[in-house]
Amino acid sequence: MGTSGRNQYYGPGLANYNFSAGKNFPLFGERFKTHTTAHWIGKLEEQDLLCSPVRSLAEALADEQATINGMIMEAPGVVETIKVVGSPIHMSDAPVTIRIAPATLGQHTQDVLAELAQARPTAAE
Repeated sequence: MGTSGRNQYYGPGLANYNFSAGKNFPLFGERFKTHTTAHWIGKLEEQDLLCSPVRSLAEALADEQATINGMIMEAPGVVETIKVVGSPIHMSDAPVTIRIAPATLGQHTQDVLAELAQARPTAAE
């Protein structure tokens, strides 16, 4: 990706770029504030422009299409069945399944710390 925060293909890196229309394009930001997202999506679709609202993760996962498309799966939990995010890749000969329950909070902490302690170089090395 280049050095010094620059991308070799696109110039300055975009890691710190604020994609908010209101910040980078004040005219758009002020205009967009005059109506709802649904209004603007309707206007863009009238012009046959491919568009979609930007959603938070919670909003995207709450959409019924997330469930219909297999993006929400259920897994056995310690106390109850829990919902987890599914795979966006669907292959007919290799369907996604959940083979083991997700780890509980802190379940593997001691194992990881022990492994890190073993991997830490000593002063003699």
